[in-house]
Amino acid sequence: MILKNASKVMSVILASVFVFSSVSITSVGAQEESNNTNHAYNVAEELVDENLMKSNHNLTRLYSKETSLDTIIYSNSDGTETVYMFDEPVKYTDAAGNVVDKSNILYEVKDDPCNGGISAYANKFNNIRTYFPETLTTDNGVTLVANGETLEMTPNNSFQSKSSRRNNTVIYSNAFGNNTSLQYSPELNGFKEELVLDAYSGNQFSYTLETNGLIPVIDGQSVKLLTKTDEEFAVINPIFVYDSSDDPNITLNNKYELRYITDDKYELTTVIDDSFLLSETTIYPVVVDPTVTVYASGSGTAKTIIDTPIYNGSAVSGQTAGVNPTSVLGYVDSAYGSGRLLIRFPGLANQTFWNYNYTIVDASVTFREVSGLYDTSSIGVYEYTGESWNEYSTYSASRWNGYGTFQTSQSFSYPNQIVGTFNITNMAKIWQSSPERFNRGLMFKNLDSETNISKRKIFYTTEGSIKPYITVTYNTRTVEPSALKPTGGNISRNVTLKMEGALTTSSEWLPILNNSRDAWNNSPAGTSISYTTSGSSPYTIKVESMPSEVTWLGQYSWATAPEGHALQSWITINATTLSDASNNARQSTVVHEMGHMLWLKDNPTTSDPTLMRYDRDRENTIRPQAFDVFHVLYHYS
Repeated sequence: MILKNASKVMSVILASVFVFSSVSITSVGAQEESNNTNHAYNVAEELVDENLMKSNHNLTRLYSKETSLDTIIYSNSDGTETVYMFDEPVKYTDAAGNVVDKSNILYEVKDDPCNGGISAYANKFNNIRTYFPETLTTDNGVTLVANGETLEMTPNNSFQSKSSRRNNTVIYSNAFGNNTSLQYSPELNGFKEELVLDAYSGNQFSYTLETNGLIPVIDGQSVKLLTKTDEEFAVINPIFVYDSSDDPNITLNNKYELRYITDDKYELTTVIDDSFLLSETTIYPVVVDPTVTVYASGSGTAKTIIDTPIYNGSAVSGQTAGVNPTSVLGYVDSAYGSGRLLIRFPGLANQTFWNYNYTIVDASVTFREVSGLYDTSSIGVYEYTGESWNEYSTYSASRWNGYGTFQTSQSFSYPNQIVGTFNITNMAKIWQSSPERFNRGLMFKNLDSETNISKRKIFYTTEGSIKPYITVTYNTRTVEPSALKPTGGNISRNVTLKMEGALTTSSEWLPILNNSRDAWNNSPAGTSISYTTSGSSPYTIKVESMPSEVTWLGQYSWATAPEGHALQSWITINATTLSDASNNARQSTVVHEMGHMLWLKDNPTTSDPTLMRYDRDRENTIRPQAFDVFHVLYHYS
């Protein structure tokens, strides 16, 4: 949903974005870093906030390290590297086989054979070509050519609309008669259509879709575009209509109608709430806002970034909103109630730095705010702790109230604070070693008011025309001397622990000890820890009630061989001091003590998450972190 003050922006728009997938590649060949002749255009200049690039001290574009089409990587003046990750391809493979950056710049083309010999404006640096004709008619519409597919969209009317051009936008006045206009501009993966109603012009607007075999199907408030094999290729999102009031009035009572003409031709009609258009409180211009989106980098969990707005209004609490191009943070109306945003970043797991050999120096996520409201509002970020979700999830109390630890916030107001970068370094460091928290993600919510309409803020989502992106600065991890004990660790990572005492093997404690062992064995640290109850071993583990010992939770002690390793060792877990602790906190203690057996030292000097710090979050630090794994591997290398 886009709800912005039309009188405060350069143009009032219908943001109907047609996005089509490009051919994907898995790697980029080595290229000259500082002077790459294949890159006539640097897409980072368009997509990345200039102030953010300056604060990251970006120096040189590292084309050879960009192993996917959705990332941009820079070296920095301090020796670190920064990756900018998007939820759409920002590069493509040209006819010569070179991977080059995409560009939205329009050029004039004459008699282009790809456009049926018709003169037009078109983008040049893209494998997804869009053509905007000099004159828009029922026989000559906007054409998209991509991957051997062609789609044409034309308004159904008797008018001929001559084009004008403003920067990178092609404008067709009176496209649906007087007091209407259509405005088009290319996008990296398609094109955007903008419709403006300067006065009441009826409530139905129809287009002819030349689909080239794609099949449109109405699905609730949306229209899905399916391939001949019933795969979801695109979705036309629900229609949202808003006016030019300072706090825009909106209507949700809109629908699509679809009429079959032939196998390759359909009539699509947007039907707008007539009572809204005729209301005395509606301020023109009015914007009608559907969006068409194809998942350019996959769908579902294959997406690089996944997000979904959730709304608590009784009229829409059962509706999915993950296909919406915007998310309202704060109050919407009586039907929608208030909105919050969930987001996670599965694409991070595919990055080269997402392992124990790298340390994350800084991480952030950047959004564009589009409400056009002057009032300042602070948007807060929380770790999400509710039930699982995806882009088809609907409201539930667990999701709505599923915000955990506060992370950071940013203030937004029109017109000077419309781009916000949220620092999520702490969570990124945690996610590197905690897949269950990584898969939950973050929640964004309005900290100022969720009931005052003038305080709401609106973010473009991954389905919008200006998508959020994540930035991570990282460095090669180096050894921290304070992380390793000088003596007392086990000579090998393969160790059998003798279980001693009845409490150790009780139904209360045995599952915790098993989970602790598995946490190490399932990590990349290369350990093989096992237990025995009947055999012998110089290394023991025991859970014991010790009411006289109230100052410690667990303890590791050893007898040292001349070479410094432990001839014998004893792990003792104090059941008394852990009597009221959760199972997670108990496991955190056991895994910590096992870390001593593997040469890890208490309280290392680091800002990275580690299970060896006393002040760690014991509820969530229940397995070896990247910092811990790195140092175990270093010691045994």
